[in-house]
Amino acid sequence: MKEKEILESDTRIILPNQIFNEELLINIGDRLLKLIHCPGHTYDSILILDMNSNILIVGDNLLGEEVEFFMPPTIPPDEIDISYKELENAYKLIESIQAEVIIPGHGKIMEPHSMLQLNQKRYHKCLNEGLKYIK
Repeated sequence: MKEKEILESDTRIILPNQIFNEELLINIGDRLLKLIHCPGHTYDSILILDMNSNILIVGDNLLGEEVEFFMPPTIPPDEIDISYKELENAYKLIESIQAEVIIPGHGKIMEPHSMLQLNQKRYHKCLNEGLKYIK
């Protein structure tokens, strides 16, 4: 479906009624969720930590091992100055949380330390491959 078709459909865009900069705690009854701003894959990526179970949802900042496609950080098209350090910082933040379980944006759940190592390896390989074309 093309963007124009989506905008002309019956889809209603609902803007958020709450925003945050660094962290936001949300109590949803028996669960306390911590939303954490974590630029990496995109400048507005977030992590969601279930404080009760220590489960961390990381979105596309991490991918499962069966996902063969890896893409370096995606940035908004109007960004001129971008540092690839954002994704490295995201990895450090994710590691510092020490979650029992990490749920990636795509792929299966893995042991947290192994998932981080795999994604760091992919990231550095991608950077090294990209540098070949710049030189």
